[in-house]
Amino acid sequence: MTEQKPNWFKAFLKKLVPDEEFGALEIGEKNLRYLLFSKYDLKPRIFSEIKLEPGIIVKGELKNKASLVKALDEMKKIARCDDSTKNCSPVIVTLSSANFFFNVLELPEVPEASYDEAVRLNAVQATPMNLDEAYFDWQNLGVNLKTLQREFLIGVGSRVKIDAYLESFDQAGFQPLALESRSLSLLRNFNYFSETIEKNITLLMVEIGDDGISFLVGKQGKLFFDFYLFWDEIPEALDQKITREDLEAILLREVKRIIEYFSLHSQEQILHFCLFAPVLKNELVDFLAQKFNLRQVELKLPDISQGKAPDVYAGLIGAGIRGSLIPRDIDDIISLLPQGTEKIYQDRQTLSFVSLWTKVVIAGLFGVLLILGSTLLIVQGQKSRILDQINSLKVLPETSEALSLQKEAVEFNQDVEKISRLESIYNNWSVFMVSIVQVSQAQNVSIIRLSLLENSQEIRMKARAPTQKRALDFQKQALETGVFSKIEIPLSSFSETPEGVEFDAIFSLLKK
Repeated sequence: MTEQKPNWFKAFLKKLVPDEEFGALEIGEKNLRYLLFSKYDLKPRIFSEIKLEPGIIVKGELKNKASLVKALDEMKKIARCDDSTKNCSPVIVTLSSANFFFNVLELPEVPEASYDEAVRLNAVQATPMNLDEAYFDWQNLGVNLKTLQREFLIGVGSRVKIDAYLESFDQAGFQPLALESRSLSLLRNFNYFSETIEKNITLLMVEIGDDGISFLVGKQGKLFFDFYLFWDEIPEALDQKITREDLEAILLREVKRIIEYFSLHSQEQILHFCLFAPVLKNELVDFLAQKFNLRQVELKLPDISQGKAPDVYAGLIGAGIRGSLIPRDIDDIISLLPQGTEKIYQDRQTLSFVSLWTKVVIAGLFGVLLILGSTLLIVQGQKSRILDQINSLKVLPETSEALSLQKEAVEFNQDVEKISRLESIYNNWSVFMVSIVQVSQAQNVSIIRLSLLENSQEIRMKARAPTQKRALDFQKQALETGVFSKIEIPLSSFSETPEGVEFDAIFSLLKK
């Protein structure tokens, strides 16, 4: 991925235009699935699933564009974006791992500005594809503490195969924001759903899926090795009948090869594993743990569809996390799309900014005209009323005049009461803002964005703290200021970044 320096306009847009949530689109041989998460509670906002006819996708390669476009059109209707004049929101697309090749490069430390050039020069010898005929991207994995060299994950995908998908997306009105391997989607679940505090482990991950079996190895939640077998490439599955004994034989053979390969090439031992399986999961977990003396890492995936195990949707869930929880400005994960498509989100932000401020200007002008018109009507009414009062003084007795003055006094008092009620519903925002800023400075918390809504009793904040504990200390100290009724920090909002831990906070204001 080409490193781009942040500019003032991107930072300005980030402050004014809130982060969006994007859906995930998973395409396999048998199923087409769409999922959109809520970033606040990780519950599915939209989920749809369509069965694909045999022959549309064969071993990850698109064979029938027209049928895929038809299925995508049907998916648009289910996903509530069937308006033919608009495209669907950009989506994170996840495809079969068979479409991609990954490798890890170790390079001597070079200036950050030279990363892209250095990686591309070395990738030519490290990939089986001609880079001129492939889409290429890379991800900085950090420095290997053993070799003291910087590691880069490189990924390539056949331009011809990927273009076939992109043409279908264009015809159906789906706009890919990122296109990734299913192996990356699967591994992402470890960072968000593992029930272990050990995040720096070397992990073997196995998925028994609809189309075949995925094997991958991750270190510190980052991909270092992946391997995929379709069912028709596995001898035990040629009769299209898979038994428990068949699965155990496959796992025994393939896992042994992977452990030996990884130990030989990286000089590290795999001690942990995770298994995604729709059936026989407990039996296969016990089998792997006993045969290879491995420790299981359990992942608690969110429920997607009633009646089906979450493991069925493991790849879709991982892609959905990238669309909903990972901010676009720090999303450096590999995406194999044509050059320039990484600007989709920035262009979308620009359009949102222009649209927002166009509406603000129009609303402002309308408000000014409304105020001027209302003022003119009030002045005319007051003028007419005063003239009527003057005329009445000339013809009415003193008793009528006293009654009229009494009535006006009552009306005046009612107006004062209305003004007092209106004044009471508006908060003095500066009190709350000063409290937030002072506490954030005390706890070394950086405020990224604050959202204030008129007539609302809430302030929403996105911020960054050095550690998760500092974020929780910030919550406690801010609550002790006595100007908030409660402060919520959803656990699902915590996200580790190179600069610290990002999180969302919701401040409920005390009413007057």
